[in-house]
Amino acid sequence: MPHNDPLVINMNIMGTKVHRLLVDTGSYANIIFRTTLDKLGNYERYLEPCNHRIIGFWDIVSVPEGIIRIAVELVSTEDPKRRLTRVLDFLVVDQASTYNGFLGRPFLHEFKAVVSSYYYYVKFHTPKGT
Repeated sequence: MPHNDPLVINMNIMGTKVHRLLVDTGSYANIIFRTTLDKLGNYERYLEPCNHRIIGFWDIVSVPEGIIRIAVELVSTEDPKRRLTRVLDFLVVDQASTYNGFLGRPFLHEFKAVVSSYYYYVKFHTPKGT
């Protein structure tokens, strides 16, 4: 039966498996929430200032605390040997969310990923196949 659920994935961030990452193909940025980073450990020294503004629902403007560059790893659910690591920039936002972060177009481009919301799937190429 068809569904309209958002595409939510798991990813290794800073060596830790992080659940509930929303793939948002319409977002111009990757966003990670401060509460998620707090659980991952000491990151403050890597936080850089940024001038971005995030406009959310109902035109509410949020100001990120900064931007952070983090190594992330995607692992295939079909074959754990197929994995790919990239370094991504994330805007750090101090807001409550049911998700641990949003993965936008920069994530999709860096991983050369293809998203299917119908099949609830993210495909990406690794040296060991897709």
